[in-house]
Amino acid sequence: MLLPILIGGLFHVASPPSQACDLLQLSASAARTPLSDKWQVRAVRGEQAPTLAVIDSAGTRFLRVSGTARAAWHVHELASPWRESSARLSWQWHLGVTPAGADPAVADTDDSALRVFVVFAKTSRFSRTPRTIFYTAQPRGAPAYERPSFSGNDLYVIGIASQGAADAWTSVSVSPLADYQRIWKSTPPAIVAIGFMQDSDQTRSFARADLMSLCLQRDASAIR
Repeated sequence: MLLPILIGGLFHVASPPSQACDLLQLSASAARTPLSDKWQVRAVRGEQAPTLAVIDSAGTRFLRVSGTARAAWHVHELASPWRESSARLSWQWHLGVTPAGADPAVADTDDSALRVFVVFAKTSRFSRTPRTIFYTAQPRGAPAYERPSFSGNDLYVIGIASQGAADAWTSVSVSPLADYQRIWKSTPPAIVAIGFMQDSDQTRSFARADLMSLCLQRDASAIR
């Protein structure tokens, strides 16, 4: 289930630091604290957060997100909002187990094993919910889709189908600012937070997905 996320505090007006990659920073992870203290966990309607574990396999380190009937945001608020004219967000993910019975077209079963999201600065002080785009992992062969969230028009969902063999990683690269302009037909405000979530609370089922190399950087195609 997607519900509005509230980003607190005031943000400084500045360009983002070049150290934005990799936001997960798994190289410094400990067994009991997979993510650094830069990440905040925010439960959805009192549900438990999924379990996070750092996995080392075949020379690769990645984050495993899993659980049954779980729903929570994992949020990395940027120290300096991204106000440059271009940005590209890239990552790799592997969809292990999709919540049983999940259907993105039905409000009561709109669960997902993994969503990477981008939160934008509020465009009005009277707005309670910052506009947010959810890039949502879909099983192989699933049809592409885009739509406003069932929770409100300020939240938007883009489905991205897995590619390659069943055990293969899918590499994803998106332009959040361009997507914002296309979706809401207006000049995009700054990016203030990046995050990921798993929600299996509505289907009350098990889900598992892996994530690595979550990187925010300048879009090389926009550099002249």
